[in-house]
Amino acid sequence: MSEQVHKRLADEQVRMILRRYVANELTAAQAMELLGRKRRRFFEWVQGFRGNQEDFNVDRRQRF
Repeated sequence: MSEQVHKRLADEQVRMILRRYVANELTAAQAMELLGRKRRRFFEWVQGFRGNQEDFNVDRRQRF
């Protein structure tokens, strides 16, 4: 199993990937591959990211 996202990538790296997806610079498939997430979790993250881009955090304990 691959390492957890918050251990592989810094929050800012995750936000950058999500920013690029929201700006249509990456496809969903490309962003999911970079993040190592499946479709459902990826779109949950996108929804949370769109709601609060600056405070978005990948820590599972934090609800977005």
